[in-house]
Amino acid sequence: NKSDFDLMIHVLMSSGISAASFKVAENVRKQYENVIPIINVDSRQIINGVGNVLLAIIDIVKANPALSREEIERKAQEVVESTFSYFVVNDLKYLYKGGRIGKAQSLMGSILHIIPVIGVLGTEVEGIIVPIGKGRTFKQVNSMIYDKIIEKMNEKSVSKIKRIISISGYGDKNADVYSELFEKVKSIPHDDYIDGKPALVDAVYIGPGGYGVSVYL
Repeated sequence: NKSDFDLMIHVLMSSGISAASFKVAENVRKQYENVIPIINVDSRQIINGVGNVLLAIIDIVKANPALSREEIERKAQEVVESTFSYFVVNDLKYLYKGGRIGKAQSLMGSILHIIPVIGVLGTEVEGIIVPIGKGRTFKQVNSMIYDKIIEKMNEKSVSKIKRIISISGYGDKNADVYSELFEKVKSIPHDDYIDGKPALVDAVYIGPGGYGVSVYL
């Protein structure tokens, strides 16, 4: 019943990765603008990063129920720009087949036998997947992700992470290495930690043995 609601907030995956999804959401918003106001939030994120943005906005609205639509939109954008996600992807061919990266990028990892780290960063205006770095061992890439999180905390001048959401479980591979990363990240002061559960759609892109962590600062 529309009379039970003042506003709808719809948090979407990055429009830079799925422009079609955001376009559909915007069409719906315009279609129903005389029925109920809708805010479409471009999270600039994927997978657990979208969840991080969503949960943060829920927290803000619950704590400040009198916020206006404009204030919610402004605070939602602040959340987006404070959320950073990093993923270890064993094989980039899954992202390529899913249309998320180019063929040249997908070939690079397999040719050089490296382990790529990709990022989806809230400060990246285009909202695209960006290369973070690469390593020849999981220990190297795990340390890289940890260092990047510390770097972002310093950039944002924060001493504690508001929420960490890890994601893993795409098959049985790499359980020991992603556990090592998650424990390392949990050693950073934080308010909340969520062990995220993978979905089939995620697995199509991440591939077997992939894992990642999202932080909201």
